[in-house]
Amino acid sequence: MRKSFAVLILAVGVLVGYALHTVSVEAQVPQSEWFAFNVGESVTLLADLPQSQISCKVTRVENGFIGCARDDQRQSAEWINLRFVKTITPRER
Repeated sequence: MRKSFAVLILAVGVLVGYALHTVSVEAQVPQSEWFAFNVGESVTLLADLPQSQISCKVTRVENGFIGCARDDQRQSAEWINLRFVKTITPRER
């Protein structure tokens, strides 16, 4: 009787240990977003903003925003949310 009870307790312990055992999982490496333009390129943005057509030089693209420097003021950048942008067209040189 004691042996049967010991075997039963051992089997339950093994099952509980197996159930609580976690499998290590590695997350996928996020891929960088791809854009049809490069930093430093001049583009025209058509957006759902009060100023619907924006011409600018791309300074940075970060976290869903595009940094735009106006042609007349290259030192200060304006950040535009890409969710509001309908089309991005590279400007002719």
